[in-house]
Amino acid sequence: MYTAVIRHAYHVPVEILCLRKEVLLSVQALVVQTPSKVAVQSGETAFLSCQYTCNTVGVTDTVVEWSRDSGSRSEKVLVNDGSIRRYNPRAEWQGSTESCKASITMASVETSDTGSYKCDVLLLPMYNEGQSSLQLWVSNRPEGTTAIPTATSSNTALSSWTEPPPTSVNNIPVIIAVSVILIVVVVIVVVLVTVCLRRKGKKQTQRRNADKMKRLDEAATLAPDTKTEERRKSGENEESQSMEMKSFEDF
Repeated sequence: MYTAVIRHAYHVPVEILCLRKEVLLSVQALVVQTPSKVAVQSGETAFLSCQYTCNTVGVTDTVVEWSRDSGSRSEKVLVNDGSIRRYNPRAEWQGSTESCKASITMASVETSDTGSYKCDVLLLPMYNEGQSSLQLWVSNRPEGTTAIPTATSSNTALSSWTEPPPTSVNNIPVIIAVSVILIVVVVIVVVLVTVCLRRKGKKQTQRRNADKMKRLDEAATLAPDTKTEERRKSGENEESQSMEMKSFEDF
């Protein structure tokens, strides 16, 4: 910004009054940074982080405006221009213009709160403006669970920004994969136990059959000896009777 005064068009020198050097250097692109997305479940408190560069000289006032893009129109959520005005009653200021933080929280979010939110920062008196947008995703909470309102600390450094950790909704594929693996392991164990039991039963059956065959073989071996003994005894009896008859005849 400068002022030029021309005294004469031909021979009068031109005097240019410029601003101080440091003020000119302060008019630079304002960097505003937000995460690309924030994912929470319904009923929780969403932390919408916004930070901007702090190396600007000559700033007297800072205006922060949070808004939600709804198609062709924009809905204000919260404005801080020295006094905080909440257009959404569930929005709370969590920033600090002294430390160049313009974060807010949204309490008890619902799936209808899903959308694009913009953080707009204006530095005065040089009207240096910057903005950044994030996507808020609100998913339904699983049945039987209770929402625990939480908010991430607003003291995160601009240069070391990390997005919030994924919620349990994002862990559903992991849970499904683990469940499938456990089912496969259980099936394998059941199959192995069944095979082992069948092999054990088969061995026991073979052992019993072998014992039975052994007993039959022993019985078959003993049977001829018994018949021979009976024939021998029968022959002895016949011989004895014959001798008795002969003795009787001799008498």
